[in-house]
Amino acid sequence: MVVCTGNICRSPVAEAMLVKKLGASPGLRISSAGLAAPIGIKPDPLAVKAANALGYEVSPDKRSQQVLPSHMQAADMIFVMDSGHKGLVSTRMPVATGKTFLLGHWESKEIADPIGQDEDYFADIITQLETGCESWSHQIKTMGLTN
Repeated sequence: MVVCTGNICRSPVAEAMLVKKLGASPGLRISSAGLAAPIGIKPDPLAVKAANALGYEVSPDKRSQQVLPSHMQAADMIFVMDSGHKGLVSTRMPVATGKTFLLGHWESKEIADPIGQDEDYFADIITQLETGCESWSHQIKTMGLTN
């Protein structure tokens, strides 16, 4: 599961990236949600545009959703964007602490929220998401969690 604040910029794009990078494997389910997400909002058009420019397609049916304790409990891994998110996940569901990781962990990077920023800023953030997703995809494949 990929988690950010509103589930309209970073997490839906990272979800699309991980789906593409990890492919279809039995039992593998990739989803996204937000810690403070408005319900039912389409992904930000600038995030979608920046993702498309890198070859990723965010589902046109994707709508924002709140992360629930049941989501965190069911997830084997939870990827968050920054240490604030990591703290909130730990507070809301302490049992999820050991399976919650920064998406930018391998690059020692927190990925900022691009909401309200310009197109260039979005493009930079989406590139950071791609780097984090690539690193984690490699790790997940190395662990044998995909075909």
